[in-house]
Amino acid sequence: MIEMIPKAFDQDTQELIEYLLHSFWVTREKNPEVFFAIIDRKEELRQFFYEKFKYDLLIQAELVKLEKIPITPKSWMGIEEFIKKEDYVLFALVMAYLEKLLNEQFVLSDVTKYITTNFPLNETIEWTLGRGYQNRLSLIRVLKYVEAMGMIETVEFAIDEYKSSENYDVLYNKTPIHRYYLRNNSIDLTKVESIIDIYTLSWEAGQGKSLTQKERLYRELLLLPCLNENNLSDDDIEFMREHQDLLSTEFENYLGCSFELYKSSALLTREEPNTEVDIFPNRRKESVLMMQISSLIREYLEKGVLSCDVNGSLYVTRFQLEQWVEEIRDLHSHEWPVAYISKGSSTLVQEITGNFSDWNMMQFDSVRKEYVFYEVMGRICGYSVDGSPAIKLEVEENRSE
Repeated sequence: MIEMIPKAFDQDTQELIEYLLHSFWVTREKNPEVFFAIIDRKEELRQFFYEKFKYDLLIQAELVKLEKIPITPKSWMGIEEFIKKEDYVLFALVMAYLEKLLNEQFVLSDVTKYITTNFPLNETIEWTLGRGYQNRLSLIRVLKYVEAMGMIETVEFAIDEYKSSENYDVLYNKTPIHRYYLRNNSIDLTKVESIIDIYTLSWEAGQGKSLTQKERLYRELLLLPCLNENNLSDDDIEFMREHQDLLSTEFENYLGCSFELYKSSALLTREEPNTEVDIFPNRRKESVLMMQISSLIREYLEKGVLSCDVNGSLYVTRFQLEQWVEEIRDLHSHEWPVAYISKGSSTLVQEITGNFSDWNMMQFDSVRKEYVFYEVMGRICGYSVDGSPAIKLEVEENRSE
């Protein structure tokens, strides 16, 4: 079978694809230039997203929205502005209120009454005293997010004052685009008790059954930082090896990314940083220590102090990680962010393992009670700006004894 070499998109089209991938939606009001550029190329873009990912491009008079459905839900796919699960409960109730609201204008007190009446599981919600204060803060976060997304507009007064008094009121307008936030779902929500139920029932309802292996892998490569043995079957690896040239060409021509395939992992990389998306390494403090740990592991592997399993994965105890953090502290703490210097090794390990896990480079093995670093972590490395080694020189001396 001869595979056709895909025609490269021009730079403008590539930028529109990236914009759609990294934006929840594009509204005509807030971003008219991008909105109308997408409209001009709508057929080409629709065909691309459906053929490669089975994604639908929703086009309405007020907005354009690419329905991006992940294969594997991750915790970091949530709403960044929300900090606890109660935020999501209140958000769902606010969206339900907007759906039922007949008039365009409404006041905050009507929202709280609706939430109180419809709060799930026959529980009650407080708006006064200590617990009520926390609930008011949660509702403030929710309404700020809803407004930032353009689904409501403040007409009079400011929501921040609500945290000081449960009797404070705000006048809002709802906008037409609120109805497009939630996608249509064919599953019976009364059967849902967990996020896994939503995933399973959606799949059974046909929202995932029609995906080919290539479409599924394209989605995973696009939405996850990297794929490893935890995401990939042997058949997936074999498929990508067999079609490596095509995948490399398509991701380069369509998205300007390089497709990299290793023994048991795969990922997309790019030479030039993109400030519009979250990339690794980034300018946040965790990247520094993550790259230093990666460099230390690399040097230990090269010196034969550590060894990987057949898949290129490395199992490490928490005690080992804490020792490595202290070793790096001795050598490179002058390069650390101020926030890290005063923290103990246990706290730093807790933070860093969470960061590695979010980037799909590591996970905790509950059976072995160890952390497993995947092969792809060897792809990143960070050396000291002053040229000092990543590990203590005694390692070499101890091996020669």
